[in-house]
Parts: sequence; C-alpha cells; structure tokens
Amino acid sequence: MPESDDRKKLVEEVARIDSQMAALAELKRQYLATLSCANSQQSPIEIPIQAPLSPENKIAMFRSYFRGREDVYARRWENRAGRSGYSPVCKHEWDRVFCRKPEMKCAECQNRELLPLDDGVIRQHLEGKLVAGVYPLLSNDNCFFLAMDFDGDGWREDVTAIRETCASEKVPAAVERVMVGQNWTSF
Repeated sequence: MPESDDRKKLVEEVARIDSQMAALAELKRQYLATLSCANSQQSPIEIPIQAPLSPENKIAMFRSYFRGREDVYARRWENRAGRSGYSPVCKHEWDRVFCRKPEMKCAECQNRELLPLDDGVIRQHLEGKLVAGVYPLLSNDNCFFLAMDFDGDGWREDVTAIRETCASEKVPAAVERVMVGQNWTSF
C-alpha cells in the first residue's frame, strides 16, 4: 500500500478519534453540571459584551446563569378567579384523549409527559411570549443559583450587602433591576 494511502487512513482515524473525544467532553460537561454545586468551580459563561447581544448569546447567557433541571420547566398560569401559579409543562395538558384534568391530579396521571427546557422555550421566555420558570434544585439536592427579590425602601442597601457577602465568599452574583416599561430581553 502506498505511503499516501496509509497517511490518509491515519488522518481519517485521528479525525474520528477527535470527534469522539469532543462528544465525550460534552457528555462530561453535562455530567459535571449535575454534580454538587458546593464542590463546583464552574461559573456562568462569559459572553463578550456587544451591542446588541445576538438572540443566541442571550439564550446562552440565560442558560449559564439559570442552570437547573433541563428535563422539565414550569409555565405560569392564571385561572378565571384570578389565582395564579406555576406548573410543570405536560405535552398532553388539556388534551381530552390523554388528560383527565380536573378530575385527576397531574402528578397521578399515567399519561404525564413533561416537556424539557430547551432553547426554544428560553427564546419564547426572553421574547415575552411565555412566562417560564426553571427548577433550580437538581436531583442530588444541589443548585447552581438562588434568586432573591428585594422590595421596599431599603432595597439598595440589601442588594449591596448581598453583593459584598457574595464577593467575600467568591460566589458570582448578578443583579437585575427591572424597570417598568423596559425590556432588556427584546430580540
């Protein structure tokens, strides 16, 4: 066999192994994301600030800060009486063939098929088309983030105290200040 054929096969084999290594590295990254946050040195990904951020970068930034379960997400609901809340999203909700609400609770349903938190859901959330919630508590009872809401006259001092504490403990912290009529997430 000519030397060039051997070299070509070797290059192809190296490319195949590189591809497998990349796939394994991604599986490892996903696995490590589920391990104990207490021992994790992972921090949110850094995305270079550009004006404006692309939709893909906004989704990536959201995912990096609000990491949690990816196998399920919650959707906000409001009933006719004005009560509201969040519930896990089921593929078959209110489908009369599969769903027996309100006679049966969702948790007891044999046909329950929870939908995963994917980029499409996050995009709809960031576009304001869907109010979605993430489940931060992982199956090993750890989490990657906490969200806190500060109201009242002393909110600035409270936020400052939390940020200082996070800095002293080397815990990444981000502050979002929502102002009525402004939407930082517009695409």
